[in-house]
Amino acid sequence: MPPTQQQEYLHAVALRYFFFFSPFFSRLELYFLSSMSATQAALAKVRSRMIKTARGFHDYNFRTYFVNHIKDDFTALAAKSTEEQKAFLAKDARKQLKEMQRMVLVSRLYADNRKVFVDRNEKDASPPPASKE
Repeated sequence: MPPTQQQEYLHAVALRYFFFFSPFFSRLELYFLSSMSATQAALAKVRSRMIKTARGFHDYNFRTYFVNHIKDDFTALAAKSTEEQKAFLAKDARKQLKEMQRMVLVSRLYADNRKVFVDRNEKDASPPPASKE
């Protein structure tokens, strides 16, 4: 049974209401997402979530590697057809995001909290001389 015009209208209003008051989208994001296709909007959302997750790595080298890797992958994905982008979203996107979240969690569990660079004030700080009274 096809939906009536009133049902379609109510569905559209409900979606606008959900996205307008959604904690996941800011109003600026909604402005830009409204001008994109649904696939491009979903890719942009997955890309931003993956980059945010990758920035959770404690180690600088891992963090920069994964951020650059994600940017390169999504740049290459933008050149592909819409069907390939939809296939990526359906199969790999969620799997890769969950995998990266697990990697970040493990890296935080075994993070080394030592400072690589020692502050000059901490290094040169010596106790005050004892008074000769």
